[in-house]
Amino acid sequence: VERGGGSTLEIFRDIRDSVDGADRIVTYSEVVKWETLVGRLQVPPQKVSVVRHAPSVLNSWVDVSGFEDNDAVSVAYCRKLLLSALYRSGVPELQDFANGEVRYLFYASQFRPNKNVIGLLKAYEYLLRDRLIQHKLVLTGDAEINSEIGQFIEAHGLMLDVVCASGLTMEELAACYKLADLAVCPTLSEGGCPFTFTEALSVGTPVIMSRIPVALEILEMDSLEHAMFFDPYDWRDMADKIEWALEHREGLLSLQLPVYGELCRRTWSDVVDDHVEILATLGRDRPSVGN
Repeated sequence: VERGGGSTLEIFRDIRDSVDGADRIVTYSEVVKWETLVGRLQVPPQKVSVVRHAPSVLNSWVDVSGFEDNDAVSVAYCRKLLLSALYRSGVPELQDFANGEVRYLFYASQFRPNKNVIGLLKAYEYLLRDRLIQHKLVLTGDAEINSEIGQFIEAHGLMLDVVCASGLTMEELAACYKLADLAVCPTLSEGGCPFTFTEALSVGTPVIMSRIPVALEILEMDSLEHAMFFDPYDWRDMADKIEWALEHREGLLSLQLPVYGELCRRTWSDVVDDHVEILATLGRDRPSVGN
């Protein structure tokens, strides 16, 4: 399999060589440390430090002030941004989006196999055809580049229901999140924090996510377990959770906002400080010249 000019095996070997040659390794997750680095790659645990990410937030890109109704102005601005992104992507029926008549689900992700876009499309088609939801699905990848996703959309007649808007600016991304009824993250593997959770909630949109170890490490709490997580390998479970979340949108949002607030207590300055401390420790542990 060719990816980025080299085979997957070659990339794995490069990563393995980097891991083997490192004096210290920093990762964002205890799961990655213990299951991947220590468990699979046999890295001594004392060589691995965990520095959790700070939240990724988007509200500053679309927040406005100085108006009688700041939220209404922000929504109008977001509709303008969304319309611009969709026009650039060649999406039809733009007037409905401009008027705010289109309700949609949103998944911000590149089209990679681990992002599980096909699983989401299966769940969405079922909801659209069998459960008769009125929402479109807005994605941020390019279906013309990913043949599997493009072929699925065409084969199942979803060309007018699944909207692909790629190459978004930060303002447009924030607008897509803010105007969505629900953000969905069906990924099979993910980075830290997790970012989809904080990006969506920073603009007031609830989110449901895959039940995967990296997400549970940060968000494993009784109040969220049954409300927002689904099995990413079971598209029916995903569909059921989407339908439930749409019917209980405000309740889900009220559960998630306090958790979002707690996560926001950690800043990127904290992340930098943690890395600086690791570098300082590395310097203290290194033998001096002549010893």
